[in-house]
Amino acid sequence: MLRTGLCQMVCWLRGKDLSASRSKGVLPMERRNDPRFPIHWRMVFSGALVAGEGTVTNLSMRGCAVESHMPVPSGTELELCALIPDDDCPWTPEKAVVRWSFLRKFGLEFTRIRPEEQERLRGFVSTLETGPSH
Repeated sequence: MLRTGLCQMVCWLRGKDLSASRSKGVLPMERRNDPRFPIHWRMVFSGALVAGEGTVTNLSMRGCAVESHMPVPSGTELELCALIPDDDCPWTPEKAVVRWSFLRKFGLEFTRIRPEEQERLRGFVSTLETGPSH
């Protein structure tokens, strides 16, 4: 799906409540090189054989974890479009690869991000590290 299609899905998704998609499942063990921070962002994703929506549950500079009703197998390459609370502009890394998948959750590694989206990611992570400024 083209990026414009993803962003159209985002507009549709803005009104949906995905809080029911949270589960109390156990996360698989994984190697982590960067700290991950808990968040709750809505996301739409698409790949060659899959498209869906979910909730980003944690974020790092290299990837994130997503809860979704749509099963996504390891190795799947995806385009992403995430809704950031209090931000009208969705965050859209170009490509990500599913590195693990377990029940209703999967882990993504960001594999291609435009420089301006990389800078936004740094800003998100920096805010999560230090907490919001008041």
